[in-house]
Amino acid sequence: MKIPGKFKNLTEDYKDYTIKGKLEVHGKSKDISASAKITRSGSRVTLISDFEINASDFNIPIPALIKYKLDNKVKIQIIAVLK
Repeated sequence: MKIPGKFKNLTEDYKDYTIKGKLEVHGKSKDISASAKITRSGSRVTLISDFEINASDFNIPIPALIKYKLDNKVKIQIIAVLK
């Protein structure tokens, strides 16, 4: 497998990066920027990221019955292994 671009400089030690992209939830898209830890072992690249979004930004409904008990923030965790 050929490792493209910036992935060539990755090592087996996790390093902190800022990742940018477009997140689509419920048909709504928004540009996001999040911190991530990225490592490479052989031909596998592993990415781990945690970030929060506002439910209201993506039209995620919060039931009225529990609206005052829940925060508008939704935590998202990504663990991806790219081969």
